[in-house]
Amino acid sequence: MVAQGCTNCPHPVEQELAPLTKRIKIGVIGDPHVDIRGEDGWRLGASSVSGLTTTVAVLNEKEPDLVLVPGDLLADGEQENLDRAKAVLDRLHCPYLVVSGNHDYIPADRSRLRRGFNYLSSAEFVGAFTGHGYDDTGKLYWSQKMSAAGLRVIGLDGCLREEKIGWGGVLPQQQLAFLAHELQQATRRCIVMVHHSLLHWGDDGNSQKGRWYSLDNSADVRRILEKYRHKVAMVISGHRHIGLRFQCRNGVPYFVVPSINTYPLRYVMLTLDAEGIGWRTFPVSVAEGCHEKARLGLLASSSFAGLDEQQKKKLLLFYENSAQRTGFHPW
Repeated sequence: MVAQGCTNCPHPVEQELAPLTKRIKIGVIGDPHVDIRGEDGWRLGASSVSGLTTTVAVLNEKEPDLVLVPGDLLADGEQENLDRAKAVLDRLHCPYLVVSGNHDYIPADRSRLRRGFNYLSSAEFVGAFTGHGYDDTGKLYWSQKMSAAGLRVIGLDGCLREEKIGWGGVLPQQQLAFLAHELQQATRRCIVMVHHSLLHWGDDGNSQKGRWYSLDNSADVRRILEKYRHKVAMVISGHRHIGLRFQCRNGVPYFVVPSINTYPLRYVMLTLDAEGIGWRTFPVSVAEGCHEKARLGLLASSSFAGLDEQQKKKLLLFYENSAQRTGFHPW
């Protein structure tokens, strides 16, 4: 495990925070996209339930203190898929916290609706996961103190629910103010979880499709995080469907986590203690041939049509990002 420090990361002396009361283990399940009637392609729809089921079972064996699910639990906002996803997540032996992704409510483009499914409003999604971050106010964002761990987790939501094209996001002003208030008041380290990234990864900033993976006003969010960087343990996002990425920018540690449903099919274990953050990614246990099916599904995606063999190899290396499968970042 290689220590991965910050560049340009000052840590000013600020108010004393409550110490971590123990070594904390956190599991992260990224973008499960549960689809009880799905087919295997770029997303492994037909294998989505089994992938989530085995991931939950393996996490229970690892005995985490907490599991985080940073959005896109569903294929496209289906009630039936939510029922199955929640039934599986409820098998976890520890608390789990959820934020919504852009596939967790009825699509604005109604042409994407499928026969035989009932579709959810955002309020119904929030209601289903009340007690898992969300409370009975119905708000799309939340803040939870994890007393046993000496942490606070803040969940945010920048999804654009009326947008028919793309998968971008913007964090509303109300949530910017909420984030600033929660961090200003915090007396313990905070984990911030939001589906969309706050950084561009690879060459995402060079195309509109790439920019849709991060919030349009990411810079505004980062300024708040940097103001209270001594209180931010980490920021965790999903959405990008690539192997784990880590970067510490201006004192704030950022993770984007892989999907358990698309190549390279991995989940994440984090450890936090008095020294810093450690992480390790593990392959999802699925039926024989599923990892190869996911690899071929990625290469067959219309987004990558026309690549030659060298370009395909480069693409796979980008998605796998093996250099950061494990790591450690000191506080």
